Amino acid sequence: MVALPSPEFVDAPARCFVGLSDRFTKDTVGKIPALYERFFQAQFCPEHGLCGALFGISYNSAPEGFDYAVAVEVTGNGAVPEGACRIGTVAGRYAVFRHRGPVMEIPQLFEAIFNDWMPGAGVELAEGPVFECYPEDPDCDASDEAGMVMRYEIWVPVKG
Repeated sequence: MVALPSPEFVDAPARCFVGLSDRFTKDTVGKIPALYERFFQAQFCPEHGLCGALFGISYNSAPEGFDYAVAVEVTGNGAVPEGACRIGTVAGRYAVFRHRGPVMEIPQLFEAIFNDWMPGAGVELAEGPVFECYPEDPDCDASDEAGMVMRYEIWVPVKG
């Protein structure tokens, strides 16, 4: 069991991202790493891209599945590279869970956030994408037995 870090509540502006996206279900979620591989192989560099972080964005959630994008944040309305998409987040309040650990623990953290923390804290999900932020991490360690160990954040839009 992964220990869920305490969230920080942040009032954030709307943000815009450009990246590669695909549709996933509970049964195909294990294929998300292949989307990251496609992103890196494409040497993706959109116009007006901001350096310093990579994002994993979950949106258009429905009982049958969800869309997931690997993206970079952009400023302005520059051109979107062929095969890419533009995704926006909403301005509002977010519960931000900052963590350092194996990337393989992320699904367990999502489960803990949505199945335990939110109901237990009486917090409601707001409209908008949920996203992971992977800031540059000079201490990233790919040699750990549990998988790549790095810093990351999970941003969850919340009401109130």
